[in-house]
Amino acid sequence: MTVRTVFDGDVYVHCRQIYVQSGPDVAGPESAFPGQVNGLCGAALPGWLHLVTGLHAGRVGFTVQVHESVTELAGD
Repeated sequence: MTVRTVFDGDVYVHCRQIYVQSGPDVAGPESAFPGQVNGLCGAALPGWLHLVTGLHAGRVGFTVQVHESVTELAGD
């Protein structure tokens, strides 16, 4: 399986939030959490990911990878 790393570095977090979007016409964070159960990763919309971190403000290490297919979650 091919894995492509598209970002690997630090991001600045404010109000515990990181947004990842795959295109310019993707809806905003208010629509990310319907149907989600953990409250940490809102992924209800294709192309939009809303992550909640433990840090309120500052820099955190962050990596974004693109996989060819669905991967198994750790612990599955």
